[in-house]
Amino acid sequence: MFTAEEERKCVPPRSVTCANDEEMIITGFARAEALCNEIEASRGSVALIAFSDELFAKTASHATQQNKPVEILKERGDIEVVQRAEKSGRFIVSTPEYVGGLEFDAVVLIGVDEGRVPPTRTLETTDSSNFLTYAAHNRLYVSITRAKYRVEIMAAKDRGLSPLLQNAIAHNVLTVES
Repeated sequence: MFTAEEERKCVPPRSVTCANDEEMIITGFARAEALCNEIEASRGSVALIAFSDELFAKTASHATQQNKPVEILKERGDIEVVQRAEKSGRFIVSTPEYVGGLEFDAVVLIGVDEGRVPPTRTLETTDSSNFLTYAAHNRLYVSITRAKYRVEIMAAKDRGLSPLLQNAIAHNVLTVES
């Protein structure tokens, strides 16, 4: 049960469309900082979750180049990384595969857009489109349910929002901003 103070921190999830991957990562970090202020949370209780290996690498690289305070989560449920982030005031950067079993005050999902969630089926993959969609739903579910108070979803404008979000948008469960 939420207290009145905790309820104040909760708002419906929102999606922000950015011009490209680089802007999406920059905006993701800016939103993570803003969320810390809005819900009075420490950086260690905010996770940035990248939805492709390429975006994960770009997000980690951006953090290093811009001297952003981060801890990289590379193993499922690695509580030591989370505790280290809490103690040192650093954001968590990870992928959906590694955040299961953890809880954060807020999550910023980076790259929830068409072609990534679910990934586009290619000739190189033997996975069926049904399996890819099923797996994408699972990854999205795990990532969203890590947040106690806030969820922010980032997408690249040139790709468009993931088709998995269309039902939430149609039912006004997800606010879309550009």
